[in-house]
Amino acid sequence: MESRTGIRKVWAYVNPVTSFRARLVLAFAITTLITCGVLLAIALVSNHTAQEASVQNVLVLESGKAVDIFDRSMFERLREIVIATSLSVFTSPTSTASEQRAYLDTMQTTYTTYAWIGYTAINGTVLASTDGILQGANVSARPWFQAAALGAPFVGDVHNALLLQGILQNLTGTKDPFRFVDVANAVRDPTTNRTIGILGAHLYWNWAQEIQSDVLSSYYSDGDGTVTTLSNAGIEFFVLTSTFVPILQPPGYNYNESAALNLPSVAAAITAGDPFAYETWDGIEYVIGISISKGYRSYQGLGWVVLLRQKRDVAFKAVDRNTHLLIGIGIGLALVFSIIGWIIAHQIVKPITRVVKSARMILKGTKNDGNQMLSTRIQNYNTEQGTKFQRNFLISMKLQIFNLK
Repeated sequence: MESRTGIRKVWAYVNPVTSFRARLVLAFAITTLITCGVLLAIALVSNHTAQEASVQNVLVLESGKAVDIFDRSMFERLREIVIATSLSVFTSPTSTASEQRAYLDTMQTTYTTYAWIGYTAINGTVLASTDGILQGANVSARPWFQAAALGAPFVGDVHNALLLQGILQNLTGTKDPFRFVDVANAVRDPTTNRTIGILGAHLYWNWAQEIQSDVLSSYYSDGDGTVTTLSNAGIEFFVLTSTFVPILQPPGYNYNESAALNLPSVAAAITAGDPFAYETWDGIEYVIGISISKGYRSYQGLGWVVLLRQKRDVAFKAVDRNTHLLIGIGIGLALVFSIIGWIIAHQIVKPITRVVKSARMILKGTKNDGNQMLSTRIQNYNTEQGTKFQRNFLISMKLQIFNLK
């Protein structure tokens, strides 16, 4: 019975319906929670925006750097072929196949990305080539030959090796399939400007892996200020064709290299000219930086799309951690201010409680005791800490209670 009575007293003490003190505390708590909630929302939005800008800057900047390297490298290779086609070793009718081959071997030695370089007659017969490979064979059916024969410098997209596949596997001892990028240009008679031959080259596509590795070894600072590399930060590097067919993937991935990837958010971002997108890829949400090859100088580019992606939860792990911290701080502040509110409410309610006690005594018939208590409280407020409002409030209460009586 006593425990029930104690519970009722405690409940009456903290029940905002019956306790003015509890209502004040509740008002303090609600005000604090609203204020903290607003400040928390502002802080979270600001924090997320700053981190998103940081991630976007890294992914877009590094993908753009990779595209620039690709374009400049392709321009250099194309320029080398174009320059070579103007040299007398190919344009002079007195040049021999051995001289032409010697020059091509020197080119390949100088830049080992050349898998094969060949000079052909106008009918497609290979007259001279690096290491004599395919010399005497006819390549008139190859796209690079047909395109260059039309008169303009040609750059062909990534493709699997065909005629050279078995030969290069035997020479290198590897069973991995070879993939090439082609460059070619017509050789013209300096007097008549008539096409007299075609100079074409296959570039090993694995040079792109060197660019991939160089970019991913760049430094990266996450939201915590930790400095690492892009690779260690979980950032992955892709190169796609203009139709989203993967031609370079991160190690360990094996997407179909003859089928386009379904990346609607990336496609929409490219259409809108936005270099940054969120994309759900294989059921995982990624943040993605996008850069598109547009060529360099005389090289028109192949429209390659370089994507750098990072898992969203990794990219924003610092933000998520700060979110939990800020929520904890907000709750803590609400509790602290609730306690402060309780103390303040107690000081505000204390004189009112005493007035109510006096009123009850008066109404129960103990008028002299109630009158004495009210008079004492008024005297204390006249001589001590009481404010004018509190003093006048007590006097008013005394008069009203006696009128009721």
